[in-house]
Amino acid sequence: MKVFATRVWGFDPWTWPVVVFGREGDLNSLLARSMSGDRIAFAATLDQERVEPQNRGRILGMAEFGRQIVRTELLVQREHISLHDLDETGRVRWPYALPMTKAWRFPTLPETMDTLGHQLPYNATSQAVLLDDDETKAIGRLISEPVDLPPVVKRYRAIVDALPRRTPTRGPTPTSATFSVERVAEQRAFTYCLQFGKRDVWKIGHTVDPKQRLREVNTHVPSEAIGECWQIVFTHAWASSADAFTMEQVVLKSLERFRTEGERVQCSRKEINRAWQAGLFTERRAP
Repeated sequence: MKVFATRVWGFDPWTWPVVVFGREGDLNSLLARSMSGDRIAFAATLDQERVEPQNRGRILGMAEFGRQIVRTELLVQREHISLHDLDETGRVRWPYALPMTKAWRFPTLPETMDTLGHQLPYNATSQAVLLDDDETKAIGRLISEPVDLPPVVKRYRAIVDALPRRTPTRGPTPTSATFSVERVAEQRAFTYCLQFGKRDVWKIGHTVDPKQRLREVNTHVPSEAIGECWQIVFTHAWASSADAFTMEQVVLKSLERFRTEGERVQCSRKEINRAWQAGLFTERRAP
């Protein structure tokens, strides 16, 4: 079993029975690196405004998670969403979610430093970081208590129970009369390259729906004022999100010296073309 970790402001699986992400790529990265039965630990930040004093810098709980991407608002009732959870446009800061299927709390509230020997890295604020063997064992030694989850996630638990443990699945999950689920890590996905206007500013990522992703990226761009927005330059289809993520990482690594923020790079079209070709031919797979 793998254990991942992420930074949070709080841990209340009854009202927030989800593992949330601000970017689709970060969620897909977790799916690509994990299997059914893996877990994620939640470590509170030191934020004095949003985190209760007794929780700051401590590991609050842990959860197993499902394999279907859902919108956060689907599983979190509006009454449980505070102003801190919304961005400047009034939308949830972390719209991409995986449902919790089991959850535990750590009643002794162990300190992150005492448990792991260090604080979580900076990228754990927005991503799930994989813990090493010693860190995983340390989490396993903590006193834990099971936490009830709301009825809204029961169907996702049923799906996980039907999946084999510790082996990746291939193809669609069997369907029922009420719902169907595809293995997100194994469904068709795309690596994409966006360009901002006609500038030498690019964004590399992966998604299951490039056009929808483009709309999301442009949501916060005041194109009516500046006359520019993101546009799709390249896409490449892969058989799975894992393959699309692999190409994304190869391209970004090729452009490492040009990276500015997140998945954005600033370089010439020639450099983009070279890195894109490197991503395509690092390993040939049929889409």
